[in-house]
Amino acid sequence: MKSIQPDAGSSFKLLHHLVQVNTFKWQYPYYPEYEIVCVFEGSSGRHVGNDLSNYTDGDLVLIGSNIPHGVLTMRLSCRIWNVF
Repeated sequence: MKSIQPDAGSSFKLLHHLVQVNTFKWQYPYYPEYEIVCVFEGSSGRHVGNDLSNYTDGDLVLIGSNIPHGVLTMRLSCRIWNVF
């Protein structure tokens, strides 16, 4: 389990990712914090807990505490924000 620490003087941490298909590494992490994921552009498959589904531009997902999750496949580059 990985713990995410907020930025100094803040109650949350924001991560902005531009993920290129050729550098993508599959992971299945989980954290004690809740996570909000906003997909600005791109599409792929995702695995959240026991659910397999797809995401696309404009998706907003709340992932609960200690729920394993990961991206299954990536067809194009994706621009994603994660808020913990």
